[in-house]
Amino acid sequence: MRTRLILAGLVAVLVAAGAVAAVAAPGKPAAKSVNALAEQECKQDRREDRAEFRRDHGGTGAAALRRCIAEEKREARADCEEDRREDRAEFRAEYGGTGKAAFTRCVKDELR
Repeated sequence: MRTRLILAGLVAVLVAAGAVAAVAAPGKPAAKSVNALAEQECKQDRREDRAEFRRDHGGTGAAALRRCIAEEKREARADCEEDRREDRAEFRAEYGGTGKAAFTRCVKDELR
């Protein structure tokens, strides 16, 4: 009897936790990798103006897409390095520190 009550309580807690997670999840965008965000940006650029994409990256194929992704990531990293160098306190407040994880959050933010 006592085991059933404990089990029922545990199930109730898990169901409640799942409900809270389901309610909280829709507002938060899915976490994507830096590469995925850069690729998404490049594909959008290619769709919007193929001639400009071809001129900037030397074509529209896979190699041009790789060059675009590398350039997008390089620009985002440079912007974050500059932001961190200019005002470390603001960078720390916005991204939660100045380490690697905070820098990655900044790069993702720049790519969005």
